[in-house]
Amino acid sequence: VYLPAEPPTGVSEAELDVQVLVLGPVEILAPGTINRRRAVEVVVFLALHRGGVTNDQIRAAVWPETIPAQDTFNTTVSRARGALGTDRDGEYNLPHAVNTDGRYLLGPHVGTDLARFTELVRRARITDEADEERSLLREAVGLLRGQPFEGMRGYEWAYTEGIIAETEAMIADAT
Repeated sequence: VYLPAEPPTGVSEAELDVQVLVLGPVEILAPGTINRRRAVEVVVFLALHRGGVTNDQIRAAVWPETIPAQDTFNTTVSRARGALGTDRDGEYNLPHAVNTDGRYLLGPHVGTDLARFTELVRRARITDEADEERSLLREAVGLLRGQPFEGMRGYEWAYTEGIIAETEAMIADAT
């Protein structure tokens, strides 16, 4: 079962500087704009792998048909880092891998609508109050803007890892 993790350190939704939206067309709400498809996909991949990943994992996921040149990889990550900007503590929302034991990961002020949806559904499942359950499920369903990853090219990893199937099943259960 795929359940995305909330941002680490208990950051509340109000404290998020960047939102990665996948419950419909993919959107990244960040200080800057990412105008390259693969840079967007790198951010989404990292947002759904909160524990961090290696550069080989990113390459295999985002460039499944070929291995990108090191310059291409570095430029893609750099564009993503620049667009995500820094958090309120002055730290990059996509830190340099040398600062995170060689792993690529997003900072604590980056969240996803999928993590929020999952948390609301989880809370609805454990409550004993019918009104609270309905309210939580309504809020979760309100996050939906279309089919998960709607209209996106790429993202084969989201299918092979079962993320899309699990998300669609959670949506069906919630509705």
